[in-house]
Amino acid sequence: MRALSPEPADRADARARYNLAISSISLGAYAHAAEHLLQALELQHDDAAHLRDMTGEADPSASTADAGGLTSDALWSTLRMCCSLCVCILRSVADQRSLGRTDLFDACDRRDLDAFVGEFGG
Repeated sequence: MRALSPEPADRADARARYNLAISSISLGAYAHAAEHLLQALELQHDDAAHLRDMTGEADPSASTADAGGLTSDALWSTLRMCCSLCVCILRSVADQRSLGRTDLFDACDRRDLDAFVGEFGG
């Protein structure tokens, strides 16, 4: 009956944020997409910390993916794509300016959430 059991709220919220990000990308709203992706990553980070506290394991593998298969790899990859898409458009659009910074590519590669603090309302 696993299919009928409810998903933990953080995982469901992370999935919803990812879906909102994909919709935002389709609309060309890359900054909004980045905000949703960062919130999903924060939810996964919080979920991983909770699992570490419960299990005592340094890096429980269950923390990297939700029940639907959403991994932090997918989130970081999509965030990096948002950054690269914004490099290709005019920087004069105010809400896209932060994403046009190539230093954020490195932050994505390092998986450094702190580098994005303050960039997208976080």
